[in-house]
Amino acid sequence: MSHFVQQLSARFTMLLVSAVLCCVSGITRPASAIPCDLLSDVSLDRMNFRLVPGATVSQLLDAIQVDWPEVDWTVVGGKPLRGYYCVHVAAPTSWTDVEWGLFHSAMAVGYPTIANWMEFVSDDEAPEGGTGSTFVDGLADLESYQIQYAALTLGLSVSHMRSTGVGVAVAVLDTGVDAEHELLAGRVLQGWDFVDGDAFADDEASGQDLDGDGQIDEMTGHGTFVSGLIALVAPDARILPVRVLDSEGRGDSWRLASGIWYAIDHGVEVINLSLGSTEDSMIVEEALLEAYELGISVIAAGGNCDRNWPREFPAMTDYEVIGVAGVDDLDSRAGFSNYHSTLKMSSPSTCAVDTMGEPVIERSIISGLPGGRFGIWEGTSMGTAFVSGTAALVRSQHPEWDASNSTSQSVANAIMSGAVNIDKLNADFIGLIGVGRLDSAASTSLSPAAPMQGDLDGSGAVTVDDLLLLLGGWGEVHSSADFDCNGAVDVDDMLILLGSWG
Repeated sequence: MSHFVQQLSARFTMLLVSAVLCCVSGITRPASAIPCDLLSDVSLDRMNFRLVPGATVSQLLDAIQVDWPEVDWTVVGGKPLRGYYCVHVAAPTSWTDVEWGLFHSAMAVGYPTIANWMEFVSDDEAPEGGTGSTFVDGLADLESYQIQYAALTLGLSVSHMRSTGVGVAVAVLDTGVDAEHELLAGRVLQGWDFVDGDAFADDEASGQDLDGDGQIDEMTGHGTFVSGLIALVAPDARILPVRVLDSEGRGDSWRLASGIWYAIDHGVEVINLSLGSTEDSMIVEEALLEAYELGISVIAAGGNCDRNWPREFPAMTDYEVIGVAGVDDLDSRAGFSNYHSTLKMSSPSTCAVDTMGEPVIERSIISGLPGGRFGIWEGTSMGTAFVSGTAALVRSQHPEWDASNSTSQSVANAIMSGAVNIDKLNADFIGLIGVGRLDSAASTSLSPAAPMQGDLDGSGAVTVDDLLLLLGGWGEVHSSADFDCNGAVDVDDMLILLGSWG
């Protein structure tokens, strides 16, 4: 079946699944009105494609114009060095979906400058938006954040004796990040906003109902909340904010692929994708493969619709992503969590309520919200953040690992090898919610403690050998010698190494 046919088949297939609500007391913000009984859409007027080496987009568009003179084209995004483009297509308004399909098929097979595939741009969304869930604002504080149940469940006090994530950058592709929040101050790198097209990747509200669902800015705070959980697990890791979702939690495949490439080009070791789509995307898949081949761990949310079909992309894939299912504080599958044989891990993801429907703080996921606030929230997005933080801990333990797929696989192996077997508690979901529940302490115990910053060869001291390793990687983007996580090995990194000499 062609990729185009798969897209249209998924687009017009409806599964009626009950939406799941999060904790519903306190000060709440209703989430997106796109519920689980609707699937991600595709934009019939925008297309992604990759050109064969040596071809140019102008050559392609000139050739298409000869065959389809009634169609106007506008390039809305491009990565010339990689050969990827996104174009807006203005076709006659009388065209039906069938005519669009014929046009797309002709494009995909009729022009040798296109490399294997062409696809409509598809939607992405924060999973918590997809369920119509809510989060609770104003019932938590710094102390409750620090002692939340997930910290004990994951064994963070033990894992921090072996690693705190020093020298590792985690890209958070989300709604942006409040870099001034006390949980994140001094930890956030300069990022990029692919929604507004500027260098301010703030977790900002628009003040408008951008998606026309009657709710304003329903997902503002999602990226800050996720980042705060990563910081809980890996307090010395750096956060690279990449805004690919708007304040309603919506994005698309071109924006997501662009965000992944941005993270790759800035030398991160981990990419957190607390988002997903019911549409597969070749452009995103190829961006993820590029990350994997460079040793970057990609962690993705399994989704919150209590189903295994349609698949949640990219979490439910057979290749380079660690897909995450959600469990509660007793290690039972969260009632909202999706399940699938391709998911790799389970992770704490729930809030609990008492008999009166009030949140139980001691059994809730707690993190930061924009403006210095704290809140509680549930969903596989949160479990994904815990796995990303653990990936940062493991990666920090091994500065000797290079930028190759063996590093991506080694990090995944450490995370999965440390997992707690929870099959007895989830007999109906064995093999569908990963190999077990995340245990950060166990995963970090499988390797020596992270060496001091600058000790690139793990000898226990910073010596001439480490300096030579740094010089040998001078200017490289993907190197453990990029101590300050600015995206390249440079003078600042040398100064950090020399500061630890001996």
